Amino acid sequence: MNASRNQLAALVSWLGLAVALTVSIIVPAGYFLETYSEVRHELAFSARLKANRLVKYIYTHQKLWQYQNVRLAELIEVPETNETGNRQRVFDSTGKLVLETGAEPAFPLITSSAPLIVAGSAVGRIDTAATLRGILVDTGLVAMFGGGLSFAMFFALRILPIRVIDRILGALASQTVRFETSLDNMSQGLCMFDADRKLLVFNKRYTELFGIPAGKIVPGMTEPELQALSTAANSSAETDAAGQWASFEDGGILRRANGNVIAGFRKPMANGGVVVTYEDITERSLAEGKIFHMARHDALTELPNRRLFHEELEHALQHADAGESVAVLYLDIDNFKNVNDTLGHPVGDELLRQIAGRLRVAVRAADTVARLGGDEFAIIQNRLAQPLNATDLAVRIVELIGEPYLIDGHQIVVGTSIGIALSPDDGNEAHQLLKNADLALYRAKAEGRGTHR
Repeated sequence: MNASRNQLAALVSWLGLAVALTVSIIVPAGYFLETYSEVRHELAFSARLKANRLVKYIYTHQKLWQYQNVRLAELIEVPETNETGNRQRVFDSTGKLVLETGAEPAFPLITSSAPLIVAGSAVGRIDTAATLRGILVDTGLVAMFGGGLSFAMFFALRILPIRVIDRILGALASQTVRFETSLDNMSQGLCMFDADRKLLVFNKRYTELFGIPAGKIVPGMTEPELQALSTAANSSAETDAAGQWASFEDGGILRRANGNVIAGFRKPMANGGVVVTYEDITERSLAEGKIFHMARHDALTELPNRRLFHEELEHALQHADAGESVAVLYLDIDNFKNVNDTLGHPVGDELLRQIAGRLRVAVRAADTVARLGGDEFAIIQNRLAQPLNATDLAVRIVELIGEPYLIDGHQIVVGTSIGIALSPDDGNEAHQLLKNADLALYRAKAEGRGTHR
């Protein structure tokens, strides 16, 4: 009996020792690999996210982006990645260092790089580095802790495995929480698809951008299924990007039914999957539209300016049919300087606005009224069957401009002189036609003003 007990005790002892030794190795190794993998994935995700931001900026500043250190530094500051003490380096296509932020991390290091691809060409890369020292210190502590537990396991083989499992599950749960928090605090919408184009991950911002209830989207959905949800939420949305809304190429634009403008950027992953990010660029689009409008219109009267006038005139000349004429009426307001000098510029500005309003009423919808500067206006008459039509318009305008104006209690009377030039007799090019209209205006002013020539 004693021999059998001793044999069983020895067997249990050897078994307990084997398990203790095995656990003392597996626990710290597993912790290190798990934590290292977490850091590596976070660095890779951060590098790709920062590369996306830099690529959008470089796309609009391809010649000078290497010298915009302050702006580049702002773009790679990504608080939602929970980075602390990381070093970022941006290199151009020749490998030259363009920007470096953050202190040099302590050795040993882990690094991740992401290329900067603009219009299919690599213009540089971004490297992100972090230290592994904290992981190694934590791994040492885990090894000490695992050693203590392994010896305790010599006496209680069932206790330590449960504790290890709890610790691993806790680490995984913590990692999941951090990942989901990072996603939901992104300013961009994000969808991640696997190699079969099935949804793996999406964030809250994505559902907000497309107006899709979060409960309608579940992992495993295909791109066509997501498209159907988006179509239901945006029944009149139109896209100028090739392909479906979920198949955005880089720089694709989608205009939602509510007027919001969304840009999509599609990046492939190494495993055959793809990450699609979406950004609301409504304000930027409106600002660009406003700048474009201001560059081509007069700020005082909102009429087309000289630049847009020339474009419209060239277009009219190119599209005039045989037997049709394009007329240019060059107007100068008579006695406008006296109004400015005696009543002041505010009254003069209001007078110009009212004159612009009368000119709009006088012409057809297909014609163009422009302010060329000062008190000079011009009109393009399209597709005239006979020159008399231009003369008739000039007569109406002289009468219309000559009617009194009431501004700030002042009754003001001015006139206008008009020079007319018609294609093709007076020229087939915009600058030539405008020059001849100016000569005709000079003649009208020389022969008494308040008339046309």
